[in-house]
Amino acid sequence: MKKPILVSGIVMLALVGGGGGYVGGQVLDQRTSGGSAAPLPTGSPGTPTTTPKPTPSIPLIRKTPQPNPLPALELADLDFKNRNFTVTGDVVGQVKLSIKVPAGWQLTPTKDKPSEVRFVDESGERAIRVQSALAPDTSVKDSLQGLVTNLQSSQPYQNNLQTLYQAEGQVKDDDGNLRPVATLVYTYIPGATTRYVIVRFVATGDGTVTTVSMSVTGLPKEKSVLEKILAEATASVRIRD
Repeated sequence: MKKPILVSGIVMLALVGGGGGYVGGQVLDQRTSGGSAAPLPTGSPGTPTTTPKPTPSIPLIRKTPQPNPLPALELADLDFKNRNFTVTGDVVGQVKLSIKVPAGWQLTPTKDKPSEVRFVDESGERAIRVQSALAPDTSVKDSLQGLVTNLQSSQPYQNNLQTLYQAEGQVKDDDGNLRPVATLVYTYIPGATTRYVIVRFVATGDGTVTTVSMSVTGLPKEKSVLEKILAEATASVRIRD
């Protein structure tokens, strides 16, 4: 089996650190009932007023991840199989695909998103998401930049989003042809434990337009295995006639 080779360099990003998310405060519109207050009559004793103390804001705290007791996924335990499936997009309609994923992972349609499916392992802790039937005018580079922007604005500060790196380059498919790709790796804490995510946009056609979007999710301690799963998926994915 040919292994995909990343032939362009990886561009490292600075860690997100404290910029993982933004939280806006509410502005209360305080108005007096019954209109404006009339001035005190001349000679009336003044009524002392006190300025209310502002309610102290509660600082946001990033989550502290708990260890995941699940044993790490081992590459030797994986057997890759070709799977066929169909997705439907609003613009291009139905698209038939073929992709190589770990055997035994369950094909699960994504709720309310017919352009996407997921293959999920028995534990539910690892998955590979595959999306196609995309708008036919977005390059892999632009797809990646859009994802970076959306991630930083959509993830709550508490989830401790950490962008590890992003890359644009080419990989070889199973036939030895080069495919333009753009890749983003990040971690975050949606629940109690840290999740490790690799997202990749792939151009399976003649140009650089994104035809397939995919992501692999698992545990940080499974980084090398998740990379292998993504590599197999990237090299094997096909749009069938």
